[in-house]
Amino acid sequence: MDTIILIVLLVGAIFAMKGAPAKIVVPVFLLGVVLTALLFNYHVSSALDLSF
Repeated sequence: MDTIILIVLLVGAIFAMKGAPAKIVVPVFLLGVVLTALLFNYHVSSALDLSF
C-alpha cells in the first residue's frame, strides 16, 4: 500500500513538472494526501501484539 501511495504522489509530481493543467495535478495530489492520511490512521489505530 505504501508503494501505491508513493507512486500516486510521484505521478502527481511528474504531471506538475511537465506543466499539466491544475484539473489533473490537484486531484492526483489530493488523492495522495487522502490515501496517506488513511494509511496513517490505519497504522496508528492498529493494535500491537507485543509479547516479551
